[in-house]
Amino acid sequence: MSSRTPEQVVTEIHKEREELVSAVAEVRRDMTREIDHVRTTVKKQLPRVAAATSVVLAAVTVLRIRRARRRMPESIERLRVGRYSIVEHL
Repeated sequence: MSSRTPEQVVTEIHKEREELVSAVAEVRRDMTREIDHVRTTVKKQLPRVAAATSVVLAAVTVLRIRRARRRMPESIERLRVGRYSIVEHL
C-alpha cells in the first residue's frame, strides 16, 4: 500500500484536474487559431478555385457538345434495294 493519506490523494487529483483543464483550454485556443488561419487562406484562394472550376465546366460542356454532334448522322438511309438507296439528308 501507499503511504499517502486520502487528503493527499484528493489534493493531487484536484491539481491534475486543473492541469488538464488548462491543457484542454490551450488545445482549444490553438485549434481556433489554426481554423481561423485555414479559413482566411481558403477565402483568399476562392476566386482562383471558382475560375478554375468554371473553365473546367466549360471545357466539359464543349466536349460533350462535340461528342453529341459526332454521333448525330448527317444523313439517314431510309431504304436500300440492291445498290440503290433512298437517303434523307438532314
